[in-house]
Amino acid sequence: MNQYQALFKIVTFAVDKDDAIDFYLSCEIDTFKFSFTKDIFLHVLMLSINNEISFDELQEWACFLDCREEIMTEKYEDYLYALSNPALMNGEDMTNKSVIIMSELKREKVLEIFACLQNED
Repeated sequence: MNQYQALFKIVTFAVDKDDAIDFYLSCEIDTFKFSFTKDIFLHVLMLSINNEISFDELQEWACFLDCREEIMTEKYEDYLYALSNPALMNGEDMTNKSVIIMSELKREKVLEIFACLQNED
């Protein structure tokens, strides 16, 4: 496995993601660029929609992508920002909402983002 393959496994929630994280963290800094694609984005959103990853994991994933310079996410940065900031994404004060309502709102927004991405070129 090289750094690029490890990053791909991390970004796509591959089965051996934890091993890929360990490997990636042990590598020296490299200057490669990783192209974040619509297919990867749709794949991960589908994992969330199908409850294969939690909304918290989706939020952490979006935060990770947003802060990594080697991952080229410019085309999707608005969507990633929305996913990494769920209180802003829902457009209302969530401090007094229950977890169930928050989950429903997150799921609704993830479905909206998924639909928008499917219709983009």
